[in-house]
Amino acid sequence: MASNLRSLLRFALPLGLVLGTSAAAGAAALHVLPASGSHARGLRIDGATVPPGADLRSFIAQRANTRESAPVRITLPGRKEPVVASFADLGLRIDVDQALQRAMAIGRTGPIEERIDQSLRARAGDLDLQLTWKLDPAPLAARLLPLKEDLDELAVPARLDLARKTVVPHKSGRFLDLYAAYDAIDTAARLGTSEVRLPATEVPPLASAEFLERIDISQTVGHFETRFGYLGGETNRAANIANAAAKLDGHVLLPGQILSFNAVVGHRTIENGFHKGWEIFKGEMVEGIGGGTCQVASTLHAAAYLSGLEVLERSPHSRPSGYIAMGLDSTVVDGSVDLKLRNPFQFPVVLHAVVDRGLISFELLGEQRPVTVTFKRDVVGTRNYKRQVRETSYLPEGKVVLKQRGIRGYSVRRIRTLRFRDGSERDETTLDVYPATAEIYLVPPGTDESVLPPLPGEEPETAEPRPEGDTPPVQIVLAPGVHAPSAEQANAPARLVITR
Repeated sequence: MASNLRSLLRFALPLGLVLGTSAAAGAAALHVLPASGSHARGLRIDGATVPPGADLRSFIAQRANTRESAPVRITLPGRKEPVVASFADLGLRIDVDQALQRAMAIGRTGPIEERIDQSLRARAGDLDLQLTWKLDPAPLAARLLPLKEDLDELAVPARLDLARKTVVPHKSGRFLDLYAAYDAIDTAARLGTSEVRLPATEVPPLASAEFLERIDISQTVGHFETRFGYLGGETNRAANIANAAAKLDGHVLLPGQILSFNAVVGHRTIENGFHKGWEIFKGEMVEGIGGGTCQVASTLHAAAYLSGLEVLERSPHSRPSGYIAMGLDSTVVDGSVDLKLRNPFQFPVVLHAVVDRGLISFELLGEQRPVTVTFKRDVVGTRNYKRQVRETSYLPEGKVVLKQRGIRGYSVRRIRTLRFRDGSERDETTLDVYPATAEIYLVPPGTDESVLPPLPGEEPETAEPRPEGDTPPVQIVLAPGVHAPSAEQANAPARLVITR
């Protein structure tokens, strides 16, 4: 009946208005229009009919609240338990004012025939006004970002097992796409579903196993080696050096690719294969997990620096190292201080690390040697070290402990000259500063500091000799990890030149 009336009015109304006839049809048509201040009768909003006499704003607000508070179960890749939240918790917001304006416009705007058609459709239950919303990405990101840190997995590139002459296969990574999550929540709201499944986005590494099988590593681009103690109390530190070097061995740097030492070696933890070993912390030698990794970083840095690789991030130690010349070292700290290198060449470079009975060496292998490097290191300033004397109650009278040897401070100028095959050259000049390392003695309470050996360059103060037996003998013992300074630490040469 309603559809027949609608068809009749669609034909009769325009004709009556034009010819001045069908007054009854025109009156009937105008009668279906909503009265002033009211909405179209029979209107449906978000699937529900607005009851006669209902406050339209309150009705829309109730429908909006129902939609916003509906629960959503988000199934994430690699996580057993779904994330359960409401659409509102995930950032969905429905504009009640906008919906009210759209509802009140039905039967009130446009040509008369369109207004009548809308009103008749509303009465027939054929007009359903869908709510619209905006999705704020911030609440969704706040929910998923903490989970993303645990769910995301970095791709593990293939690497070369140079000892066995084989390729270690790659492993694709996993990535939780927050943009896809945003679209999935928006789609779920539109379809009225409560289940959302977010697929894992697979991220393959740049260096695949298939690619590595074809690369040319017949030439040595550069190399460097350092020595370390590996017997007695040095066994843990030696094990850390071997562990870190093994994680870098066979790593491939594609053209333009950046290597992060900390990312490849991983956290210095027992679970990652590291042991307690001596390391520098806040200017003093302490025993910490992973001691020895700095020597691996320094040896790698020297090999890369002398091969012509770009050094994007590198920090010198807080004192000259006993195993490598100043200017070639590189300190690393898990989670904060990194060594980052970039391959500037047009071919892949492969790291080859070898550890054998107190010797660690790095070779950089590729298809050619495109550059010759000369390293010049000049000492441009020195600083004498000072002494710290700390009273310690547990020491017996007459016994002192040399906890740390003093090391002079240095300022050194580094010049790297790069000579390319086309005959061009480029100099890179930087300055490294190594603060003086304080000499530290632990002494019993009340110890007269004059019984300690004089600092280098200082003459002992002349004083009247004490009566025989009045000065107790002093026994000086070395704390664990204390070694005699190397020649580089004690009196570094004014200039050092290395050409590779």
